Amino acid sequence: LYVQPSFEVIAYRQGLTPSAIGQFSRFARWTQIGAATTLKLSPESVYQGLEGGLTADRMVEILAEHCARPLSTGVVESIRTWAGRRDR
Repeated sequence: LYVQPSFEVIAYRQGLTPSAIGQFSRFARWTQIGAATTLKLSPESVYQGLEGGLTADRMVEILAEHCARPLSTGVVESIRTWAGRRDR
């Protein structure tokens, strides 16, 4: 799994488990399905995750657990900012 600074998440199908697919579906939108699937993080998808009972920190944890590289600071801060806006 790779999380791009542009908020795109690239996941290779052989590395996806049903559990991971379910977790990602709670707070990211699937935009392309193939050998490499693409998901997109957005304020709306993060709001959906919050409404589903996730916290911003849990979303970051889920991404970090599956990510091959450390998450960029911009992505982490954006998720937290979007969650903070929704809470207001």
